[in-house]
Amino acid sequence: AGDFGSGAGRMVPASVEQVALSHYLQSGWSVGIHSENSIPLTFFGLLLWDALFAPVPGQLCSAVQDAPVDLWDARRFYERRRLQIDETLGRVRAGQAVQLLHAAHAAHWGAPVVGVTWGRFSLGLLCDVANGLGGAAVAGICAALANDYTCWSHGFPDLLLLE
Repeated sequence: AGDFGSGAGRMVPASVEQVALSHYLQSGWSVGIHSENSIPLTFFGLLLWDALFAPVPGQLCSAVQDAPVDLWDARRFYERRRLQIDETLGRVRAGQAVQLLHAAHAAHWGAPVVGVTWGRFSLGLLCDVANGLGGAAVAGICAALANDYTCWSHGFPDLLLLE
């Protein structure tokens, strides 16, 4: 964290992300969020909920488990759920991400799922981001995570900006 001017000669502690967000918002962007990896991971958890909790033997050992055991196994998670994942991502590519986000949000609000912090982002914001990115991009993000969650679950841009 560094110092960030707050007017009248005062300096307040600020992170690089806070300073960048302030700059972008003053430059005309309407929404700026320091989200790190959380929006892509939220998309993955909500859009692929049914695949995450599919009845694959030996993968869900507890009622409070937030992900199947094989999610961190790059070769097995996708292969065991290929048809379900491909069908869902096809719907996302076809422009149904918002519909699927609404359905998952309504059906599963508050239930533990990897990557989702309920209440951090409004459903409206998630839908705006999905629409802004487009179905192909959202499906691509989810496909990368489905193929290798360990590799792709970090390293997304820190900031998200919307006009």
